Amino acid sequence: MIPLYAANVLFLAVHGAYFFLPVYLTGLGASEAAVGAVMAAMGVSNAAALAGLYWVGERLDTRRLMLAGCAASGASCLGMLAVTGLGGIAALRMLQGVGFCLYFVSANAWIAQSCPPQERAKHLGYLGVVTLLTQAVAPAGAELLSTLAGFPALFAATAVLVAASAFWLTRVPPIGVPAQADSALVPGRGTTRAALRLGTVALLGGAGYGAVLLFSPLLLRSRGIVPLSLFFTAYALAAAGVRIVGRNWASRWGNLRLARWCFLLLGGATLLLAQSRTALSFAGASALFGVGHGLMYPAVAAHAVGALPGGSVRALTLWAGGFMIGVSLGAYLAGEVAERHTVAAAVGWAAVLPLLAWALLGPLPGRRSA
Repeated sequence: MIPLYAANVLFLAVHGAYFFLPVYLTGLGASEAAVGAVMAAMGVSNAAALAGLYWVGERLDTRRLMLAGCAASGASCLGMLAVTGLGGIAALRMLQGVGFCLYFVSANAWIAQSCPPQERAKHLGYLGVVTLLTQAVAPAGAELLSTLAGFPALFAATAVLVAASAFWLTRVPPIGVPAQADSALVPGRGTTRAALRLGTVALLGGAGYGAVLLFSPLLLRSRGIVPLSLFFTAYALAAAGVRIVGRNWASRWGNLRLARWCFLLLGGATLLLAQSRTALSFAGASALFGVGHGLMYPAVAAHAVGALPGGSVRALTLWAGGFMIGVSLGAYLAGEVAERHTVAAAVGWAAVLPLLAWALLGPLPGRRSA
């Protein structure tokens, strides 16, 4: 799995660098609402790409889908060198959304197809550790490079990273199209109810995550706290650490039971972030947020693959794809709140979203819930 991990580091470094795009947009004169709208444009293309993945993704090789994601992302990075209008940047964000969707869902599906069911949460968590360590470094690197050399240099660097990611993907062994009979979704009342619940939880979880993720640099800047990448570093290191320490917790206690506790932690951590006024308290709240997200995400992903018929690509399209759309929705709503109130309010309101996800998961029977 080393080639996939290397590709993941490089590709997600690009994604992490674009967490700083709101700073670039405000430098162009964009309002908070405009920032939220541009960042949310990614969700429109996510929805289109996810629809395609849901219906045909199970018939396609996951490695080729990841390479297609690199191609779309690379084109968007190069486009950022030539486009400065908000409309054009929004269009490039949509192209970036297609690329990220194709790559991220397919990378997780490759892991799910390669591992036995009881090992899925652990190995999805390991892939996430690589991702999170990248997210701990990439925003800080983006802040440094954009400060020293400007945002055009940052955009050029991201294009090079995408090309390097594609190089490593050519060394990932192809799995091929699954031959088992789970490639067709079996309709039914229970299946539909489970899919709707999972999709709604994904939207709520993603929206809360997106509001915090994309507006934390602006919140830090409004309070005079540096570095602006503080949230990303503390969050990512905590999330990576807890995935290593708690790699077997989902199999021991049940995927959904663990996820439910994590949604409570995410709600509390978001409230603390909105109230933090020092670097130390902000870092602590960011670390709590990382613990909650670090355990929740792979647990729900593993549950989706095991609980929903239709194959791993379809299950992860519903969960990861719904989460990605939620990120864009959260960015848009947070932008509207920040425009009418404050950036702190934009982060604070998001605390209700993981709590709604916790409530939607409902009482869980018995000691375990896979």
